[in-house]
Parts: sequence; C-alpha cells; structure tokens
Amino acid sequence: MKRPAAKRKAGKGATAKGTTATRVARPLTGWLVVASSVTLAVAVVLVSRAVQRPAAPPPAPDALMSLSPGAAYDSALKVSFKGLALESLPYYRRALRGVRADFWQLHCNYSSALYNGTLEQTVRRGVRMPLVRSNWERMALLRESLLEMNLAGPLAHSPADRATLHTLRGQLTQVYGFPWETLVWFRGAQFADPSQPELASRADRYQWSLEHPTAPNAVTAPEPGPTTSP
Repeated sequence: MKRPAAKRKAGKGATAKGTTATRVARPLTGWLVVASSVTLAVAVVLVSRAVQRPAAPPPAPDALMSLSPGAAYDSALKVSFKGLALESLPYYRRALRGVRADFWQLHCNYSSALYNGTLEQTVRRGVRMPLVRSNWERMALLRESLLEMNLAGPLAHSPADRATLHTLRGQLTQVYGFPWETLVWFRGAQFADPSQPELASRADRYQWSLEHPTAPNAVTAPEPGPTTSP
C-alpha cells in the first residue's frame, strides 16, 4: 500500500500555496574582493617591471658645445660664404650663447643668415622649391632676423657700420614687398654716412622708381642731384 505523499509545510526556503517566490540577491562582497586583489596584483607587476627597467641613456652631448664661441663664429662664416645659410644657423647660435664681449657684426651676420635662409632653394625630383618648408617657418626666420638687427644697432658706432645696417634692412623690406619702408631705410643709410655718395644715389634712384611706377626700368632714372640730410 502506497504511502500518501506528505504535504510540505510552508516555511523557510519554501512558499505557501498561492504566494509568489521572491529571490533575495546575494551580496557581491566576495567578487569585489577578488577583483580588487587581481587589480592590485597587476599594479604590483607593472611597478616591479618599471623599477627593474634600465634607465634611458642620457642624451648625446651637443657637438657644437665643444666649440669655443670664436671657433663657432668662424665656422658660421665659412658655411655662410658657401651659400648654406640655414646650415650656418646652429653655429651662430652657439657663438651667441658663449660670447663674452658682444659685437654688432655677430648679430648682423646672424641676421643676414636668417634672412638668406628664407630664400634658399633646393631641387626635389627635378622641381626647384624653397628649402624652408612653410610660410610659417619663413616668417619665423624673418622675425628673428629683424630682432637680431635690432640688437646689432646699438652696438654699431661708426657711420659706415650704421649705414650697413640700414642698407641690409632696406634690402630685406624690398625683397618682401615693403617699398616705402625700403626707401626709409635707404635714406637712413644715406644720412648715417654722408661720406658714401653711392648711398645717396641708391636712395634717389629707388625713390624715382616709386614716383614713376610705370617706368620700364628704375635703372633709367636720371642721375640724382645733391641731397641734404634732415
């Protein structure tokens, strides 16, 4: 004779008839502990590897620093005279960093190298193009060139030296399309050293070319007359 199945009482772990079972979420404390332990272990491994990694070698010393300022300046002039203005710039900068008695020629020649560097050209795949890569770099070189010329000015004491600086400024502004500023600098050179008649001739011819823009060539300007300084 089969024993009838006993009725299960509703109690802990069971539900009474007519009620819905509700599952109670278990806390995840154990999983958080495990995840934190794994993260900590990975961090310890990474830190240990970083500590054991050999230090990066020190940067190679600048070869130019082994040159004296005088030797660097001489090298800068030699490279510049070869028509390699941009290659001469590091030598000029080395000379400027170590010079003791400043002189106007250093700043003037450095300024000229910066300016000439904006005009250097190269040939790539049969195409002639500027050696400077962008107009931004060109303008940066010109700006530094003008700053160096400003530094050279107070150091130039003789009339001939001051006239040279004015002439160089005039050449720069002429090439880059500032005609009236060019005339100002050419006149400044003339008045800085009246003993050089060719300076007055240049300024007069240039002024004539500005006053006669339709003339075929400024070289056809008449011979200048006497000019008085202001």
